[in-house]
Amino acid sequence: MNNKSKAATLIVLAATYAVSRVLFYQIGIRFDASSLNWYWQFLDVQVLQQRLLPALYHLHSQPPGFNLFLGVVLKLFPASAATCFAIIYMALGFLLYCSLYHFLRNALFSRPLAWACSFVFIVGPSCILYENWLFYSYPVSVVLTVAALALLKYEKTLRLPYAALFLACVTTACLTRSVYHLAFMVACTAFVIVLPAKRKSEIITLSLVAVLLVASLYVKNLCLFGFFGSSSWQGMNMAKIARHATGDSLLGTMMKEGEFQEIASIEPFSLLNDYSMKLKMSAPGCPDVPELTNPLKTAWIPNFNHREYIPVAKEYEKMSLWIIRRDFRKYLSAVFDAWLIYLQPCWQPCWYIRASDENRKILEPFTTFIRHCDLRIVIDLGPIKSFLFGCGPQPVKYPLTGFTLLIPFLLLASLFFVALKIRSAVKAGSPFPAANAFIIFTIVYVSVVVNMMEYGENNRFRAEINPLIYLVFVTLARRAVTIRLRPKD
Repeated sequence: MNNKSKAATLIVLAATYAVSRVLFYQIGIRFDASSLNWYWQFLDVQVLQQRLLPALYHLHSQPPGFNLFLGVVLKLFPASAATCFAIIYMALGFLLYCSLYHFLRNALFSRPLAWACSFVFIVGPSCILYENWLFYSYPVSVVLTVAALALLKYEKTLRLPYAALFLACVTTACLTRSVYHLAFMVACTAFVIVLPAKRKSEIITLSLVAVLLVASLYVKNLCLFGFFGSSSWQGMNMAKIARHATGDSLLGTMMKEGEFQEIASIEPFSLLNDYSMKLKMSAPGCPDVPELTNPLKTAWIPNFNHREYIPVAKEYEKMSLWIIRRDFRKYLSAVFDAWLIYLQPCWQPCWYIRASDENRKILEPFTTFIRHCDLRIVIDLGPIKSFLFGCGPQPVKYPLTGFTLLIPFLLLASLFFVALKIRSAVKAGSPFPAANAFIIFTIVYVSVVVNMMEYGENNRFRAEINPLIYLVFVTLARRAVTIRLRPKD
């Protein structure tokens, strides 16, 4: 592609993106930064403004990436932070649009088809909602898409900057969201190491630097707070799905018999005052700094980065593992329920998206139209759950849509096609299809880990990999159409 063609493509993408965003602005869509003051995942605004680096060092509830981003913007633009966030997220949206387009072009889509497929995604209701919501879901989805594009470019050119960009994007995801574990980082390095390269030692060095950067966060938390991980919330998150698995009867038995008596009676993420001093006394010794010792943030929201939540989370983790070992089939039943939430559209209203509730209401005609165009049958999953997990016969009404049928099919079909590609590449001595393998690995990894560890916000987690799922969908759809239209001999 020559420079004139590149410039023309960029102009078309910029113009269509700008027109779409102007139209959405005209119907009332606005960037919502209200989450800044009250979301549990964010450090106190005053702490971010006044002591950013020490606060990030003492941050144990979350990886530091997104709070670093918030703090830098608040420091540089204290009077216009909301406007700055809106501009950055719009730039991220354009980057996502360009990344989808260029990935499809590199996958041999024609220009009109690549543009049409990319445009359909970036005007979808989920994309619009998350682009206008100050949270880490949208930035993570963008960096994962850029990572897939960078790996595809590296696969085709073997140029070192593309490998460096891929590793930088994966590292950013791991330093922003705890679900992207150190093990995920290590696995992702294999996608660049396995490809042939003239300067293999440099690729290995870059991979090692990326792994060590993520590992340093884990080591820091181990030294300061006594756990090896990027977030101290793991136990409290596990408790949500474990408690859902038990039902009220087992929880009542636990409270009567004294097995985890205190922690079983308290919902995860409760106020510190709800937990006994005996439990909180085992908190690690830490300096008296606001991010670790203030029970409330400035806006009177609980500070879940308080040091006393660390032993609380560990106790929840012990209880959760005990529940899972005691009745593994009930836990699998809860995982099944988590998958049902995971497969729901990401614009579904639930507690986590309250900050974008106004935008969701504005987009309601759009989402209603999509529902009317989609297959929608309410089925009873009670008999299936009873057969698989020995649950009671109570009915489980579930709206079966085209989308809920599509995602499992995509996972299975994409696994099959990538396996065939890897097999043919090995036989023919061709380059390993690293980009496709990375996309499938990321989708499967997030889907499995999230639904094993979380109950309640599962479809929000899927929003982070929606662009990758969409790339799989359009690629398989194009392959199917091409095979069908191919003339017979």
